[in-house]
Amino acid sequence: MILLLCCIMPSHQPRPLHGYARVLSGRENGAFCTMLASRGPVYREDIVVRRRDGRRYHDGCDCVPVLVVDGESWAGQEQYERLEARWREVTWSNGMPGPNQWRRWRAHVEGGNLNARDYSPFTKPKPAWQPPRGKYAGGDQVRRWQSLDATPRLTNNEEEEAYTRVNPRLEEVPDNLPEGMGKEPWKVNCVRCVSASELRRRGYDVTAGAGTFKSPADIGNAQHSLNIGWRNTETGKPPELVTWRGMTKKADQSLVKYFNKTMPDGARGFATNSWKTENELRREKWLPPVPDGDKRSGHILVWEKIGRRIVFHDPQTGEVRQTPTAYMAHKEYLNGSLSMCRIDDCQPLDGVLDVLGGDLDQWY
Repeated sequence: MILLLCCIMPSHQPRPLHGYARVLSGRENGAFCTMLASRGPVYREDIVVRRRDGRRYHDGCDCVPVLVVDGESWAGQEQYERLEARWREVTWSNGMPGPNQWRRWRAHVEGGNLNARDYSPFTKPKPAWQPPRGKYAGGDQVRRWQSLDATPRLTNNEEEEAYTRVNPRLEEVPDNLPEGMGKEPWKVNCVRCVSASELRRRGYDVTAGAGTFKSPADIGNAQHSLNIGWRNTETGKPPELVTWRGMTKKADQSLVKYFNKTMPDGARGFATNSWKTENELRREKWLPPVPDGDKRSGHILVWEKIGRRIVFHDPQTGEVRQTPTAYMAHKEYLNGSLSMCRIDDCQPLDGVLDVLGGDLDQWY
């Protein structure tokens, strides 16, 4: 009877210790610390964060020792399990530890492929990125994605389809629009369209946002979009729009000839021009001027050298392969206003997403 009671009475003996675990603090945890933390509760108290001689394993080590008791959860357990799985993913092969595990792990961590903060119970996760909002009338820029790396990708890079698919809402007239945005917001977004079309040619699944891309007062909209969105791969500088000397039709023709002569086949870039003002058009018809008739507007489109000749593509309207002569014959075209730059030898920056613009509900 006494023996039976001894068997069923609860034990007051302490539960057995499993060991100590190194848990990442998330502050300065490098490749060595993350490797040791992936081992779990296998350390003794005297060597969990220090060597046998009492010194830290390395300068700046700030791992946290955590006591682990069998059968009980412990601070950092969930993070350890994920880190241990990551270690196996990186250093194991065919279900077994692979060769040069430390070298492979170090290259993985120091290559920026692992953030120690993600494996620490003592750091708060960064809040998910939210698209910014802005006042359209004030010129604030907004973007739909945080970075180019976060944008969706096309299955295949596009060619001329980039100019016909970049502005699918061209004819749309929304019921509610932000202050200062015209009633046809996808008919005034040409600066957004050219950068969006170039990105589509490079495999980014993006479209042009609504409304005019606005720049500081002392910089043209087109040049500002280049300044914040593109860099030449050799010089590291933004491309610059160039104009042929002289405000004449012949100057514009000379500029096209220069690009046709100096650019390789397949090169492409942006071309801008100004339109005649309403009063300039009225003077041609011997009509009197009207108030606010001197406001100047312009356009930007894409040029490309195909088969040894320059052609124009308009990604805003979807029209492709226009000849420069036909484009410059438009009755509203202002002679001497043509500017051109090359873009296919440049790389996009994340700032190009500000050029593309956001969704309508991001403006308020």
